[in-house]
Amino acid sequence: MSITVVIPSYKHADVLANTLNSISRQTALSAIDKIIISENSDDVSAKAVCDLFNDLPIEYIQNTTIKGMVANWAWVIDQSKSLYTAMLHDDDWWYPTHLENALKALENPAVGSYFSNFIFSKDEKLNQTRFHFLLMNFLGDKIKSPLQTIELNFEEVATLSYLYTPFHMSCLVAKTSILQNANDEGLRKSDGWNADRSLYPHLALKDNIAFSPQFLCAVRSHTNQYSYRLATENQQRNFDLFQSMSEYFIELASTNGVDILSNWKRIKDRSTFEEWTVIVNTYNAHFGKLHNSLFQHKKVSSNTKSVISVAKQAIKTLTPYGLVKLRNK
Repeated sequence: MSITVVIPSYKHADVLANTLNSISRQTALSAIDKIIISENSDDVSAKAVCDLFNDLPIEYIQNTTIKGMVANWAWVIDQSKSLYTAMLHDDDWWYPTHLENALKALENPAVGSYFSNFIFSKDEKLNQTRFHFLLMNFLGDKIKSPLQTIELNFEEVATLSYLYTPFHMSCLVAKTSILQNANDEGLRKSDGWNADRSLYPHLALKDNIAFSPQFLCAVRSHTNQYSYRLATENQQRNFDLFQSMSEYFIELASTNGVDILSNWKRIKDRSTFEEWTVIVNTYNAHFGKLHNSLFQHKKVSSNTKSVISVAKQAIKTLTPYGLVKLRNK
């Protein structure tokens, strides 16, 4: 089996060594053909870091013309000539069995791509670590064991992607032919706000996506990484872009015989009030709690009735992307 690891990079020489070190410790290291690093800036510092890893098959590329972030992702994906392609951002890192676990999942002919679960962490010492748990809430009983990789089809992936971004690009390993096709149909046609989210349904259109509940990837969290989206002058623009992509998913799913809004209604109907509230609260924390025009915030007293009343109102006003209609049907 052969893998090309692609690393879109931008001025992260200070943490790149940890990223490359995590690759060198892979139990499936012998399966790696090439590691392509696409430096998307005029900062040459990363080249010196790459030279320290002369035991790895690194091809360092300094872009002569600076690309946009999404364009750099799409471009470096297209450089892979191996059977499989794995992506890793230049400040994230893998745990040793990430590639091994992916290759086992990709042996299934019905599976075209794979994602491991991940953690957010401030640094390599795991300070301020938090788990990516939203997907676990949505999948519920489908996860039988933390060691068992599960398969998600297009309907499931499109439904999840309608509401939020279910995976992380640093956790992706895919058959190159499928990834490059989805790259053209999804990633390249997207904006920076929805770039990775737009890729996943297109991957699932070709073959199932395997997902491992194991936390085999770490994503470096940065100061204000999750608040800048809503606390900037581009706040309304970002929400408009998010809503536009959600509407696109409805059209894409409908073309392929899937009714996303009906799926969410079924999820709501089969959830207990407590389960649905967890999904709502998790979504709010992940994406939208600062957007005052979409979410109503009231001071919650210790009175149980007041808590329930506010929770119900939060559910009814969750997003403008269809769930209000679902709640009122």
